[in-house]
Amino acid sequence: MESLQSIKEIRKYIENNELVLMYFRSDNSGICYALDPLIEAISKKYSKISSVKVNTGNLPSVPADFKIFTVPEVIIFMNGSIVIEHFKYINFREIEEVLLRYYKCI
Repeated sequence: MESLQSIKEIRKYIENNELVLMYFRSDNSGICYALDPLIEAISKKYSKISSVKVNTGNLPSVPADFKIFTVPEVIIFMNGSIVIEHFKYINFREIEEVLLRYYKCI
């Protein structure tokens, strides 16, 4: 899973990819470490989806730009628009249902 290092890279990634799963995480979060393998598994399962992770600890301006109040957070974008957003308590069943629905469109 690719990791982005700047706001510019994040915006360009969203703009250049049809369906994006963006995982916001922090190295200081035990929950993020526990979720990393689950996010990676989803990324591999839906290979046509552009999946990326963003370490908010390395990019202090990201939370303000994307209105992220806590990590972990998963946002799915379709054609640049937010389709679903989950944070803190991530519902992987719902995320997979949404991904599957949009996955069929690409």
